[in-house]
Amino acid sequence: DNAQLLEKYVKVPKSGRASNLKENEIRIVASGKIRVYVEYALSLLGNADMIDEGKKDLRSVVLEGVDSAINKVVTVAEIVKRKQPDLHQQTTIHTVSLMETWEPKPIYKHKKQQALPPLQIPRKVPGITIILSKEPLDVHHLGYQPPLSSLPSAPELQEGFSCGTTTVVPLPILSSSSSSSSSSLPLPSSSSSSSPASPPSVPPPSSEKKKKKKK
Repeated sequence: DNAQLLEKYVKVPKSGRASNLKENEIRIVASGKIRVYVEYALSLLGNADMIDEGKKDLRSVVLEGVDSAINKVVTVAEIVKRKQPDLHQQTTIHTVSLMETWEPKPIYKHKKQQALPPLQIPRKVPGITIILSKEPLDVHHLGYQPPLSSLPSAPELQEGFSCGTTTVVPLPILSSSSSSSSSSLPLPSSSSSSSPASPPSVPPPSSEKKKKKKK
């Protein structure tokens, strides 16, 4: 019934920048362009590659997005970190309560007998918040990631490294000979392989059969 009712309505899109955002907050929507968000975040951080017009030197930026914009938030954060690899990252997943406004389609809006009123529908959707900061963040936070500039190089990866509170130890790399030998079945010992197999023992004929032959 609800699905049939919503077929007569159209969702009212929200437009414009939210007025309650702080200076370093960027709210990302699914319809926005990744390039625009990346350039705006870099300009807030005072990146050297950005033009001086509108450039600031904030210590951190906060990227926010909900529902279908979550993937775009992660993409923007990864690009910004590669443009400015000295940023600490803290990621938080949460749930956001939204109130959607639905208005009746024009064909149902002006009918005298079946005029439909607008609807307010509450929804709970997943959301993500990513903080990119020049200052160190809480390394005990589950979503903490160190700056890319502090990650080890390829030779150091073979010895293991620490990422926040977690120590990453690489697994040993098995060669083809060791892997094949470990998966093969054990061979018999030399003593058992050198001695020939003994023939099966045959029981002697019984005494009853001997008597029958004598008769």
